[in-house]
Amino acid sequence: MYWEGEALLINTIKHSESALIVTLFARDSIHKSYAKGANSKKNKAIYQIGNLITTVQKSRSEHSLGNLTNTEISKNYNAHFINSNKNTLILKTITEFLSLALQDNENYNILFDLTIDFLENAVNQEINISQYINYELNFLSQIGYGIALSHCAVSQTTENLFYVSPNTGHAVTKKIGEKYHEKLLIIPQFLRQKNNQAEITDTEIYQAFNLTGFFISKHILTPFNKKLPYSRNLLLKEYIKNIAPLEIGGPTGAEPTRYGDWEKNGRVSDF
Repeated sequence: MYWEGEALLINTIKHSESALIVTLFARDSIHKSYAKGANSKKNKAIYQIGNLITTVQKSRSEHSLGNLTNTEISKNYNAHFINSNKNTLILKTITEFLSLALQDNENYNILFDLTIDFLENAVNQEINISQYINYELNFLSQIGYGIALSHCAVSQTTENLFYVSPNTGHAVTKKIGEKYHEKLLIIPQFLRQKNNQAEITDTEIYQAFNLTGFFISKHILTPFNKKLPYSRNLLLKEYIKNIAPLEIGGPTGAEPTRYGDWEKNGRVSDF
């Protein structure tokens, strides 16, 4: 089997003193390959997680581990982000999400383009909170766990949306959801408003990280007994300089795996 193309390097595992098993995220699929000499002094800079590379993969069959040759760097995002803690932490966080969530033999061409466009935008500017949270929302949508923020699941209205059900990912209005307040996730105001806000508050930033973080934990991390990456917690602290909890991911700060407990005193699952 032969494959040639451009891919984002999202994971590496040491195989020997100088070789790595690498996971590549390409437009057509995920490619896991053996990279001889990847950990040598000569090639180490090429095989850094977060690099966009061009390479050739050769394998004996469709299901065997391929070998990489003719690998070159297309874009060294780590080097471009060196002066921005936020962008560096973003790169570390999303590559970890991608390496856990994406499955072999699946096509993620839209997510690949969204990811590269997002990183290219970060080359030219520091990513703001709205851009980052929207990437996480797009990420969830493209892997099949989208959060429905366009209308109320009960009344179908597009106005006064305020909460999201932790069970379904559907939005509801403040009036409908307020009696379940302690059981629901809050939609931050900057995601509810179509126009740009002059300033996004620390509370909204926390709500945004909590909203997307809950569903990423529930659908992607918990099945692998993983927690939200420490880099994401550090990123939250970059956006909220004064104080930020080490872990987030639920309406009341509870562990995401306990989401089923939150409907004991109300029928949250109805929406």
